[in-house]
Amino acid sequence: KGIMGAKKKPQEIIGLDALGISPDQTGSAGSHTEVKALVDPPARSDSEILEDNGDGAARILAFLNDKKLI
Repeated sequence: KGIMGAKKKPQEIIGLDALGISPDQTGSAGSHTEVKALVDPPARSDSEILEDNGDGAARILAFLNDKKLI
């Protein structure tokens, strides 16, 4: 109910002047960050789907043990 009521509520638009911010402090000119590089994420390795036939926990433990995670 609250979300539906919020959709109908008018929104007040406040300009930069009212906030005391100059235009050169906003957008890319005012940003203090710099993008060095964009790269694709690493590809996922092969995965295995385990169906639990009563031995699921043992198979998971064996997998984790093989990867030396436990």
